[in-house]
Parts: sequence; structure tokens; C-alpha cells
Amino acid sequence: MISEGKVRLVVDEDQAIVERLDAIAKAEGLARSDVLRRAIRRLVFSMPDILTSDKVSHAAESAEVN
Repeated sequence: MISEGKVRLVVDEDQAIVERLDAIAKAEGLARSDVLRRAIRRLVFSMPDILTSDKVSHAAESAEVN
């Protein structure tokens, strides 16, 4: 069951990527999902230009005008 406030993501990935995730998880004593969540968090929070809802709404408005 998903905790309140969280969203479930389903990812279809190449077998080679899954094997690497499994190897990392095994080496660290974690589940594949733990490694994947950590990787997603690191990626998202390391990106300097993450679109905020404000930027997205302005981009959508500009696209509609053009």
C-alpha cells in the first residue's frame, strides 16, 4: 500500500540497467526499489533548473498565445 502523499511510479527498463540496480542493491543490503528511489531523489535534487509549477504555467500560457 502506498503511503498518503506518495505516488507510485512504474518504470520499464532495459535488463542491463535492472541487473546493475540489483548488484548495487545487493552490495548495499537494500532492495532494488530503495536504490531506485535514492537515484531519482539524487537526480531531481541535483538539477539546477527544475521546473516549478509557476514556470510550467507561464510556459503553457506563452505556448497558447503563440
